[in-house]
Formats: sequence, structure tokens, C-alpha cells
Amino acid sequence: MDSLGLVVASALLLVVAVITYRNWRKLVSSEVPEKAKLVVALAIDDLTNRLDVAREAIKVVEVKRVDWPDRSLGHPEPGKVYAQVITPGFLIKLRVGKRLCEYHSDDTRRIVFVGCSPP
Repeated sequence: MDSLGLVVASALLLVVAVITYRNWRKLVSSEVPEKAKLVVALAIDDLTNRLDVAREAIKVVEVKRVDWPDRSLGHPEPGKVYAQVITPGFLIKLRVGKRLCEYHSDDTRRIVFVGCSPP
């Protein structure tokens, strides 16, 4: 790719990143701590796909700062080994209708789906 192509590709990536960030900020209310907004938006995106619901149907119930005991973020998968380090993150609770769903995250961009209550 020539230098013009790289410049155009970089510009397009920047535009997509700005649009995505603005959409996430609309999606996540001002009551969510600034540091948690990205992981809450990622959890909402994951839940829309997982339950096949519209983003507007998902409400943020709780976002709580947590220090997870290891890199499993409090939800280890059987047979996996995790680094035994305190991992700062968030406990995220989302509501879809009568279902309460839970996610765990680190403080950057990793989320783990824990589960939802029955419908």
C-alpha cells in the first residue's frame, strides 16, 4: 500500500473510532463512572447479540468498582489457569425486561458474561 493509501486508511479508522465512541457515550448514561463507560458499552453490545434485543431495551442497574482476586474476573472457566494477581475492574448488572444479567470486567476492555436470571 502506498503512503496515500495508508493516510486514507488511517483517516477512515479514526472516523470509525470517533463515531463508535460517540455511540457508546449515548448508550451509557452519565451515572456510570467515566472509567467504566467502555466496558459497560461492551457488555451492552454483547447482551444485545446474546439475547437478540435492541440496545434501548437494556437498562444499566449497577456498576460497582471491584478488585477481582485473579485474571478470571471472579468467573473462572473450568480447566483454565489464571494469573493470580489482583485485577481492578467492575461488576456490571444490566436489566432486560424482568431478566437481570451480570458481567464482570477489568478496568480496560475485557468483559466476562456471568449469566442472566430466568425470563
